[in-house]
Amino acid sequence: MGFDLFVPEFRSAFSMSTSAVGLVSSLGFLGFLLGLLIAQALLARRGPEAPVLSGLIAATVGMGIVALEPNLFVLAIGVFLAASSAGFAWTPFNDAVHRKVRDVDRATVLSEISVPEWLLDRLDAGQGSVMEFWQFARPSVTDIERIAVQCEAAGFDGLALTDSQNLSPDTYVALTLAARATTRLKVGPGVTNPLTRHAAVAASAIASLHELSGGRAVLGIGRGDSSLFNIGHRPVSPPVFEQYVEDLQAYLGGETIDKNGYPSRLHWLDAAHRQKVELDVAASGPKVIGIGARHAERVSFALGAEPQRVQWAIEQVARELPDGAPMPSLGLYLNVCVHDDLEQAGEMVRAGVGIFAHFTGMPGAPREAVRSEDRGVYDALADYDKARHGHANAEHAQRLPLEFIERFAIIGPPERCIRRLRALIELGIRRVVVIGPREAHFGVEPQAAMARFAAEVMPALRGSPRER
Repeated sequence: MGFDLFVPEFRSAFSMSTSAVGLVSSLGFLGFLLGLLIAQALLARRGPEAPVLSGLIAATVGMGIVALEPNLFVLAIGVFLAASSAGFAWTPFNDAVHRKVRDVDRATVLSEISVPEWLLDRLDAGQGSVMEFWQFARPSVTDIERIAVQCEAAGFDGLALTDSQNLSPDTYVALTLAARATTRLKVGPGVTNPLTRHAAVAASAIASLHELSGGRAVLGIGRGDSSLFNIGHRPVSPPVFEQYVEDLQAYLGGETIDKNGYPSRLHWLDAAHRQKVELDVAASGPKVIGIGARHAERVSFALGAEPQRVQWAIEQVARELPDGAPMPSLGLYLNVCVHDDLEQAGEMVRAGVGIFAHFTGMPGAPREAVRSEDRGVYDALADYDKARHGHANAEHAQRLPLEFIERFAIIGPPERCIRRLRALIELGIRRVVVIGPREAHFGVEPQAAMARFAAEVMPALRGSPRER
């Protein structure tokens, strides 16, 4: 509910304790739930007009009470009534969409009314309104310069390279070659991890790349996946990850931190001529999303293209923001294939969807905002074939239903991709890291798909939602 996004203002105005904030917020969700239940009964007996009118009355009265807000008790009543209006309105709208809209387009249509204008204004104020498109690739010491030049020429804003030492050449060597071959393209790992490089080593490497590239480096960081399981380790825990992110920010900011009793800092940064490197936290669960919100300039979600899940993740960021802190720039890692044959496009991204969907399928991974029909798909990904990581013929990838791939990825003809991406941008997304099919699996088709994305999809999505 919207109350959570203005907690700092309400806390200041009413001297609210943490328990009071939690109580008012819970009343808002209770109001929404009761509105849903009452609206369902009204819809069945009297049609859609009754719940819509009830919602309008609840919203008017509730917002009027909130505007008066003489004390905390009255504020709580106003929040309860105002939140119930969303439940009243959502039920008839949801019913109409499920009766009139095709299954594959429902998520996009439902998202169109999910984000109010004031929330979009707050997102724009914190992170700007210009879209960035990054291309995702594997490091190479023989071909990366060609890839980077093509990426820049096609109009992409950045190039993110994986950091998995057992599967690809060194990321920072490849990123240096990419930076040398281009003049505008942003570059960075997508993503590195806290275990294979000490925070001082990672900070020094990315700051060196930033200096060499003229200020074009961004440091993508996650808990670790193939880079760790290939050396017998699991992803690091959220507390370890948070401490690592704090250390990175300290090193990149020129601060001195205590390391085993020794004052540690990057002394050479004193002579650097660039602004601080931005940190981009890759996240799929609430704990890591919260770490990104508290400590990073950018947060990029790795949870697919379903608008409901993306909106849930954005709301997690808003809840975790420190008082007065700006909204970080929000992005998505997305499997994408522009192709006129929807089924072929699904097969081309099957391997990549297997990789990114398995973050939610890991044992113990959070499943918030996941469709009930998709829970079995994620459960099956718990049996992930690490030896066949990134292979479309891996058993875990072959088990993915095409219908799931269509929802998790952005695939199909250009107009379909534009429509689905626009719905995500309208939620507040300002960056997409495009994960295309691999050339090693499909010959020239992946290059053609990426070229079509750059030529036919990106131009339609540049600028802010209000400009389109």
